[in-house]
Amino acid sequence: MKFSQIELEQAIQSIPYIQNLSALHFSQEQVSFDITFDFEELDKPIDFNIIIDQAYPLKISDSESIGFYLKDDEYKQFSHVMLNNAICFHNQHCITFHKKLQQDFQAIKQWIVKYVINQEKDEHYEHLITENCTYKETYFSFQFTD
Repeated sequence: MKFSQIELEQAIQSIPYIQNLSALHFSQEQVSFDITFDFEELDKPIDFNIIIDQAYPLKISDSESIGFYLKDDEYKQFSHVMLNNAICFHNQHCITFHKKLQQDFQAIKQWIVKYVINQEKDEHYEHLITENCTYKETYFSFQFTD
């Protein structure tokens, strides 16, 4: 890991709308923990399981190395929630752990405000989200090319 458990705990404690850090498992390959987002505009707090891969704050194959997983299925109705309850988000590039963590948590807070509180719907998605299944005993995929 490019950060220590103490650095992680201090960074999370510095974010005012994050509470209830628990179930912290810290290893060289991955960190996982539970937290609660709670701020004034929310009717009720929202619980997440967070998984951070060892590359963090860097990306892995152009994907974020941090995952925010909703603990409650009731949020699957909102935009950008994947089948596994992960929030699909794209954030700013940053190589500083503390700053990147704050940016990522802020991105999830913005998702909560936009989609949960304001109930916005997107008419356009850049990526197709489809369930992995067969059609006539064959798997197909979508290729994004020009």
